[in-house]
Amino acid sequence: GQWNNLLEITLNAVLLAGATGLLVATVAPALGRFPAVVLALGAGTVSALPYSWENTLFGAQINLVCEIGFSLCYMRAMARGTHCSPAWWLGQLAAGLVLLTQRSGVLVLAPVAGLHLWRLARPGVSRRTDLAGLAMVGVWVLVFFQISPPFEETGGMKADSWRIILD
Repeated sequence: GQWNNLLEITLNAVLLAGATGLLVATVAPALGRFPAVVLALGAGTVSALPYSWENTLFGAQINLVCEIGFSLCYMRAMARGTHCSPAWWLGQLAAGLVLLTQRSGVLVLAPVAGLHLWRLARPGVSRRTDLAGLAMVGVWVLVFFQISPPFEETGGMKADSWRIILD
């Protein structure tokens, strides 16, 4: 057989769109029309950026699949979980794991922070879960900057830069 890059990219895009659509379809009924549209746009953007930037440029890698999977799990858990429930903690675990996939994993924190801020602005909603969620977003941002090397150090790396990493 022959490796068909175009077929692979097409199938990856279909899988990505399907997973994002499944997330939005699962969460949308609990949010309402406008927040569901915002979530769909945020989830699509967060999923599309790493797909186009990193996977298309550097080839198929498992870290992209893990990033998308952990991002979707995190967004779903934050949209539907309650403060300190097992699902909420699993979502936090997914947030930590997504930061270990690739640098663009940090992008998932933006739509989740937006969701928490939107829910805090609504009257009559329990604020405890969203305040804790926003606090954890802040923690994950700090963790990201602690574990990620500066872009100046990694920006020039190519696919065969493993010798530089080992030095």
